[in-house]
Amino acid sequence: MKSMHMDRHHAKARTALNLDVLRTVISFLPVADLKGIAVVSQPLHEEASREILSRGVHLRSNATKLKSFCDFMLKRDPPLFPYLRTFTLEHLPHRYVDQTSIDPTDILEVLSRAVYLRYLRIRWSDFLFTAESDKRLLITLPKLPDLRRLEVWTRSNTTDTLVAETVLSLRSQLHTLDVPSDPDNQLPPDFPNLLAEQQQSLHRLSICYPSLINAQWTPFPSVRVLYLMIGDKLPSLPQLVQVFPALRELSVSAVGFEVDFMHPSPEHVRARNEALAFQRSGKGWKSLDVLTAATIGDPWVLCLTCPVGSVSLGHYDVGSHGAFVDVVAGARPRKVAVHLACAQYCVRPNTLQNIFVFTSGLEDGTEDGVRGVTHAVLMVSISSFNTGQDTAAIIDTIASHVQDSALEYIHIGLAEYFMSGELDERILKPEDIHEEVKKVIQGIDLELLVSGIAAVGTHLRFVAVTAATRDQSVWKIDRTDNGQLVGRVKNAFSAREIIDREERRHKGTGWFSQ
Repeated sequence: MKSMHMDRHHAKARTALNLDVLRTVISFLPVADLKGIAVVSQPLHEEASREILSRGVHLRSNATKLKSFCDFMLKRDPPLFPYLRTFTLEHLPHRYVDQTSIDPTDILEVLSRAVYLRYLRIRWSDFLFTAESDKRLLITLPKLPDLRRLEVWTRSNTTDTLVAETVLSLRSQLHTLDVPSDPDNQLPPDFPNLLAEQQQSLHRLSICYPSLINAQWTPFPSVRVLYLMIGDKLPSLPQLVQVFPALRELSVSAVGFEVDFMHPSPEHVRARNEALAFQRSGKGWKSLDVLTAATIGDPWVLCLTCPVGSVSLGHYDVGSHGAFVDVVAGARPRKVAVHLACAQYCVRPNTLQNIFVFTSGLEDGTEDGVRGVTHAVLMVSISSFNTGQDTAAIIDTIASHVQDSALEYIHIGLAEYFMSGELDERILKPEDIHEEVKKVIQGIDLELLVSGIAAVGTHLRFVAVTAATRDQSVWKIDRTDNGQLVGRVKNAFSAREIIDREERRHKGTGWFSQ
């Protein structure tokens, strides 16, 4: 009897071990392979389905795939809803607009049963928030007890009222919330205050305030990461600090291109003076990790004088040079990201102070006394209609900003346009690129480019280059008595490791990152 008992025990142990091993193996498989093994047997089908769902489901524009997914989820026995934790619905067509459109009934039924859902994104699928859906989403979402991240992007502001009603009905305490934040949104004017009262554990928030000047707002004491738009386009640093006292990362888009740096409006001058007086009195944030702006106007009006680890300042041109110098001098960052064009208006004249150098603030200079930014991301846009965008012209543009700086590391991006401040595979493999731009980028001599920049950047240790339709490379710069040696880091893993190491410490957590 004892022998039989031991045999059963070992058999169970082997079975458990085999299942653990199987799950470990399939966790490394791409989705295409998982779909392949799902047809082999019922147990493999169960495990593959579980793994696919656990990675998150993203349904976009395809009515047939959406119906197939709904049938799969609703007709399964046993159900697989416990494994659906991340769900994205994007560009779902309205049923009265498109013959291939979608009836919301089944997708709303799936959502109502997905009680373990933690992350839900609804993008440009407005009909889920309309009367045709019988307001079922308003009833369904509050019943999801584990929901921690909610992102709602709408095409039309006509659905904003129901979006607000849905969000304010949630019973779960969110970690991340992204709601319609365009200045023309139709969210109720008191929506930010109602949200602050109900969601007291928010860590990341994307929101639009109608005004920071003419109203009193309830604080969000737990928010650390904020994407902010302002309806009347007037930032107020004292109000921001009062509403978001624990902030670490700020992305602001309010003023836009409406600042005349040569002749600023009285409102912008007043906001700057208010910010300076507020900070001189010892108030304000002690420091920030990240400041991101689409244009230089917003950080210039905010007029921060606390240390900021990393700043992204939008498009540079000589006409706004003084504003760049002013913002960098106030924030004293270690890393700066700017957009450049291969054009004369982006070349810094030698008579103007380098935007990457500051002469006041913390004692963080190099051995020869130069204080300033040590890491830079330079996103160089290549135009489809400009001429003269060759290697020499790009060297002239970048070198004018690197010369006389304390930069130790720069990451150069070469693309037609940049959707974010991250230079990654989305830049390398653009969905659409003009043939003329592709031709220009293919013709750039990367070794010559790096050598030309290294010749004027006397503190540079590494230069990374991410070129659309080409590849990502890292170049190491060694200096000898006879000059400089520039060599490409050939091992791809080592190159990626250098980029991660140099940029990670100045990166922040990123907007809505996992």
